Amino acid sequence: YSKKLNKQLINASGVLNWSGGSKIELQSNGSIVNQAGATFNVSNGGELWDGTILNSGTIHKTGPGSTALNRNVNAGNDSFSNTGTVHVSGGGVLSLEAVNFAQFTLGTLTAGTYIVNAASQLRFWNANTLQTNAATITLDGAGSSIANQSGNNALAGLRTNQGTMNVLNGASV
Repeated sequence: YSKKLNKQLINASGVLNWSGGSKIELQSNGSIVNQAGATFNVSNGGELWDGTILNSGTIHKTGPGSTALNRNVNAGNDSFSNTGTVHVSGGGVLSLEAVNFAQFTLGTLTAGTYIVNAASQLRFWNANTLQTNAATITLDGAGSSIANQSGNNALAGLRTNQGTMNVLNGASV
């Protein structure tokens, strides 16, 4: 690992930038809290292992390469919560690999905003069971997609939209 943060709390209220392809492990209940109005910019192909990520602001993955958040070292010792925005652009992949994803339960994406631009992909674990959208999803541009951990279309099984679904500029479901 490039960095091991033991019991650390990163409380972002402004701009937090992560670049350089590093690996970070949030050990012993380490966490990142991205407050409303804050932006967590991710512009690398890095991995963030374990810990808790609470996002009320914006997480923005830019550029090519694949970045993993909450890659699981210790089974069940990770969680992700998004009441803000997750945005993927620039041709990259952002994988939300938390076993405990607060806004995805029983096949329903319950809250948050998810924006994926052209040639970019947002992945999250067990997304192949996504049947109901109660969040806001925007696919904007050809090749924008939401997928499961294997890269397969997570929206193929979508049956009910109770939220907002925008499919724009050559995107498809």
